[in-house]
Amino acid sequence: MKPARPLSLEMFSFESPSAKGCFLVVHSARSGLEYKRKVRKILQPEKGLEMNTSGQSQYEKNLSESLERSDHPCWQYFYDQLFGENTQITFLDDPSSQMAGIDREILSGNENRHTAKEIYRNVYYSEYGDVALEIARILPQETPQPGWILRNIDCDFLLYVFWFLSKQVCYAMRVQELHDLYNQSYSEWWESATEKRDGFEWLFARNYREGALDFVGLCLCVPIDTLKQRIQIQRFEYTG
Repeated sequence: MKPARPLSLEMFSFESPSAKGCFLVVHSARSGLEYKRKVRKILQPEKGLEMNTSGQSQYEKNLSESLERSDHPCWQYFYDQLFGENTQITFLDDPSSQMAGIDREILSGNENRHTAKEIYRNVYYSEYGDVALEIARILPQETPQPGWILRNIDCDFLLYVFWFLSKQVCYAMRVQELHDLYNQSYSEWWESATEKRDGFEWLFARNYREGALDFVGLCLCVPIDTLKQRIQIQRFEYTG
């Protein structure tokens, strides 16, 4: 697999906190584009993370839910649709795999091995029309780190799932194709997201660990229809 674009092309920094708050600045050396956003409130945890009456934190609930979801039958269905019946799948929860961005190992019926990254977004009414590409991981008072779209994720497929209460909708694509498309288009996409046009936008997503805010993901939301015009994407829906 070819490596992703060099990380040095993206520079992240915090402007010094002031009475006006703390600002995240994301600068692209190649295109000269800059995205600036006030992040003081974003870097504060949401309300309701204190211990509940059962003694279980909200994070522990979320972690339990995540582990349960890794065994949800929808995954077997999605991989069977992608690779054919009798596909064997294994969830990889070891630190090295998780740090590398790999969630699943797949053995297809013809004995070919593949790996996949799985991302899901909770949905209550209708699926979002975009895929959120993580540009940066932000920690309070620390230099932001490159998000997964900027790193060389050594896996074959991305399964991006909209998780409803009664169904799951999956968009499956090859990671390398997505990386290559981002490398070709990110200047235009950044500008569209900053101006909130054509369905592009910036999104901050909070992530929690052990009951506390772990990091905030700065994501570039790219319309699925835009991706479909350039790369192969397969859509599967599970309602079992």
